[in-house]
Amino acid sequence: MAVRAGGRSRIDRAPLGVLIYPVPVKSVFWFLWALFVLQMVAYAVRRWVPGMARPVLVGLLLASVAVFLLRVDPGSAVTIVENAPYFLLGVLLSGARRHLIPRGMMGLMAALALFLLAEALRFRDGGDAPWFQLVALLAVLGFAGAVGWIGGAVGGVLAWLGTRTMPIYLVHIIVTAATRVMLLKLGVSGVGLHLVLGTVLGVALPLVLDAVVQRLRLGALAGFGQRRG
Repeated sequence: MAVRAGGRSRIDRAPLGVLIYPVPVKSVFWFLWALFVLQMVAYAVRRWVPGMARPVLVGLLLASVAVFLLRVDPGSAVTIVENAPYFLLGVLLSGARRHLIPRGMMGLMAALALFLLAEALRFRDGGDAPWFQLVALLAVLGFAGAVGWIGGAVGGVLAWLGTRTMPIYLVHIIVTAATRVMLLKLGVSGVGLHLVLGTVLGVALPLVLDAVVQRLRLGALAGFGQRRG
């Protein structure tokens, strides 16, 4: 397997072009617009109708899933609607996350089975299936439950990373895009090296940036959130 650029012009870019490539807002940060809109919707619901916030958010979640089940064209709002189920489910389950951790080996097996079954359906039907969102939600729940079951040193590392997911989420796409372009410039198209370097750098560099930002007390300004200590 090999990684290919979308066109020859991407491979033939000058060094400055390689550095600039991951930066355009439209190419990279389209997901921030969806995240912003969803955050504002959730904030408005919880602020204006606090007593009805949960059923309203559940209704919005079901509506966003129904858009794809009924094959309704969301138009320019597609990125918002397709990300809404995951965001809204996260908001709804944020207060009950401890209850999502499976108990005992049977609980772990159930979580893994849910994840593997959902992934099998996803691979069988593809991303164009109208029930893709439902299957993906089940996969996320199963995976989160299985990971939450892990304890000890590994669990501690995952918990540590969990407090730093926002900087990874916001910065990784720039790093991975730049890594891919640089490797292609060097003539490296093997998927293995792209996967390893993209993953390692896509996590490590955002963590380094976050450490600097936290030390400068600029976490809130950067959108990473300012942690104590």
